[in-house]
Amino acid sequence: MSGVGKPASAEIPEMSGRHLVDKIHGPVLAWVILFLSLLITLAAWQLSSSYAEERAQDRFSFQVEEARQAIKKRMLDYEQLLRGGVGLFNSTGSVTRSMWREYISTLEINQHYPGVQGVGFARWITPADLSSHIDAVRAEGFPDYVVKPEGPRPQYTSIIYLEPFTDRNLRAFGYDMYSNEIRREAMSRARDTAQAALSGRVTLLQETNKDVQPGFLMYLPVYRNKAETVAERRNELIGFVYSPFRIRDLMEGILGGGLPELDFEIYDGETVDTAQLLYDSTGSKHQQSQQQLHPLARTAQLHIAGRTWSVFYTPNQAFEVANKTSQPLMIAVGGVVIDLLLFFIILSLVRLRRKSQLLASSMFKQLGERELHFKAIAETANDAIVSTNNTGQITYFNKAAQLVFGYRSDEVIDQSIAMLMPGQFRLQPDDDFIELVNGESSGLIGTVVESIGVRKNGANFPLELSLSTWKADDIPQVNAIIRDITERKKIDRMKSEFISTVSHELRTPLTSIRGSLSLVANGACGEIPGKAQELLGVAARNIERLNRLINDILDIEKIESAPLQLNVASHEIGVLLKQAVEINSGAAEAAQVTLVLDNHLAMSLNVDADRFFQITTNLITNAIKFSPVGEKVLIGTSMNGTAVRISVKDFGPGISDEFRERIFGKFAQADSSDTRSKGGTGLGLSIAKALVEKMGGTIGYECGADVGTCFYFDLPAVS
Repeated sequence: MSGVGKPASAEIPEMSGRHLVDKIHGPVLAWVILFLSLLITLAAWQLSSSYAEERAQDRFSFQVEEARQAIKKRMLDYEQLLRGGVGLFNSTGSVTRSMWREYISTLEINQHYPGVQGVGFARWITPADLSSHIDAVRAEGFPDYVVKPEGPRPQYTSIIYLEPFTDRNLRAFGYDMYSNEIRREAMSRARDTAQAALSGRVTLLQETNKDVQPGFLMYLPVYRNKAETVAERRNELIGFVYSPFRIRDLMEGILGGGLPELDFEIYDGETVDTAQLLYDSTGSKHQQSQQQLHPLARTAQLHIAGRTWSVFYTPNQAFEVANKTSQPLMIAVGGVVIDLLLFFIILSLVRLRRKSQLLASSMFKQLGERELHFKAIAETANDAIVSTNNTGQITYFNKAAQLVFGYRSDEVIDQSIAMLMPGQFRLQPDDDFIELVNGESSGLIGTVVESIGVRKNGANFPLELSLSTWKADDIPQVNAIIRDITERKKIDRMKSEFISTVSHELRTPLTSIRGSLSLVANGACGEIPGKAQELLGVAARNIERLNRLINDILDIEKIESAPLQLNVASHEIGVLLKQAVEINSGAAEAAQVTLVLDNHLAMSLNVDADRFFQITTNLITNAIKFSPVGEKVLIGTSMNGTAVRISVKDFGPGISDEFRERIFGKFAQADSSDTRSKGGTGLGLSIAKALVEKMGGTIGYECGADVGTCFYFDLPAVS
């Protein structure tokens, strides 16, 4: 035992020296540590207090911005509502009272646009047209109609349509809003700028003696023809689509019950003027002077339709309660207590213990953060995540897995994964699950496979499964990511049923209709008048267009749903292109366009001839469609490396920049409006691209500015 420690004689002086050092330096160091620790506590308290203030500031700023965006968004929605009314005038030219009523009723403004009192139209009337205007409105069934207020003026307007045309809104019928200075300023601004304009604070005609609220109006001008300058806009003005708003009803519609932690006042104008108070969320009058002492209170401007509102925001009692925190006080009290405890601890022992504690705390924190990070990701994932050990026993089962399979986590932990997918995994008690999934024949690791899962209620469902392996404490583990594809399978079935319906249920009656129209057009039912003959021609063309659309949809489905069967054989390029030109010569003659074949290659291609003609027909008819009358479409060949390039060039307007990225997409058309001048299904180029790629080629195009377009496709040449 003598070799275990030092001799006693050697230990005594050392221990005596330690006690001496403790006596000399202990109290001094203890006071120094106490002083420093108190400074740290003070700094922590100040930092915590500052953080609490910043958090309150951020919370208040967020709620202010939330309120601002909610008001601005809703007012933009109302502007779009008015633009719809302008669109009605632009599309019809003349809007009757019944048309206006029907249009507004379909919008269901009481349900979808809370706060708006109605949507109306005010006619712009010159003094010369005033009498005829009054007579016209009276003839509609309003014998007492006059433009109010009566009297001579340089210009008149009159509210002739306002829906809903009931209750308060009846008061506004026939009112000349242009006679009021505030309304006139907004209407003139809307007229001259062709933009929506918001009026200043007014009292609406719809107000009664009960629940009187400040209001305002939004105007959008309607022009007879396109007007670019101020003079043209004034000359072409027909009237204004507008909406009146009662501010309290509007704010309740936008904010519902309001902002629980925020009080605010809205003033009309760029300054806070109590005479221009529009809205006070507290229901009291002019509280700004009492509330402005709050350090967070602020005034922000809101710009809507050319009008500026000054909004004064201040936190209320609910905000104070929500942001009240005792953290700074707890830090101060806790810090002082800890400082006093440290004061009575031997400094050397504290240092050693603190080092070990800090090290352990850091390691534990990192481990805990990693575990929490993984758990947060796994628990919020949309896919089911199941972990097992090397025997296939479940060790983790996330929330998505519980939703997919119907089991609670505690019902499956330590159970075999085979209970979830018995058809995929057939495990015996002694089987090594790691070897099973890693085996060469399994093909499970690193791939996505489809399988069948079993829910808790015994129902089978299709799923996608991908597996990965990892180690915990050198013990192999397996992670399974599982996706329920029931909806996808259902959609696939619906798609197949739809294609079947298109193929069988639409083609047969369409063929019958086309034959019947052909018989009628050819005189089977007697001589057809010229106008009826034109209508039959329109019907026949639309039936052919629908037939092409059906064929294109079926072709797309064949290409995407299963491997396309190609009858590939060797064909001379010249023969193929000559037949392609003959196939499309009728369409070219009808469009007064000349097809020019320029082939200099005496070579053959291994292609499916029918599919080749389908590709070239799509490209040639597309070129014909966009070629000016009297122009040519060039069909040519050339070598591109080891491939043969077939090109179709037109001299049309070219392709717009915004359309180029989606030109080969399904249903892609340069002009997708209902009034486009060029017909087509928008599937031709998509089908051509798919067929070219099926035959081992590539497709593309070249397009300059206003110099036409050249589509080409490359196919491997025959040696």
